[in-house]
Amino acid sequence: MAPDGTSTTFLRHLVHDCDGAVTATTDTTTDGVTAYTPAGTVGECAPCEPVAMCPQLLGLSGPETWNMPPGTESVSITVLCGPVTVTDCTGAATVINECGTAFSWSAPSTNSCEPGRLCDPFTVDLPEGATAYIQWLSPCASGDES
Repeated sequence: MAPDGTSTTFLRHLVHDCDGAVTATTDTTTDGVTAYTPAGTVGECAPCEPVAMCPQLLGLSGPETWNMPPGTESVSITVLCGPVTVTDCTGAATVINECGTAFSWSAPSTNSCEPGRLCDPFTVDLPEGATAYIQWLSPCASGDES
């Protein structure tokens, strides 16, 4: 904990010898690469329970609208036959006309215990004759873990 009462999460990498004694330590930010020098008192973070994430795959044919489920970490769309309109959480709409085109969106985790979350609403609209595959990763419903 820093003198001002704040705390910063970082990773401490330990190297052990064959007898289990620590022979070296390296501190990095949570990206695991960038060097970090702690200030103040170093303690252990509270344990966390990772969130189980489940991949989903859906084939759509128009006319149809898909709404991204809350808590989704990533979305990939493959357009088989356009046009397909993707509208993000800012309201920006992108029309995809080219068949065989694929796009992906993902949100980085903000800490080591919680998955990233794409902002919503996020929709995919297909008019009559359009087809697409959508794959997404979102928190599992109770008992869905595989």
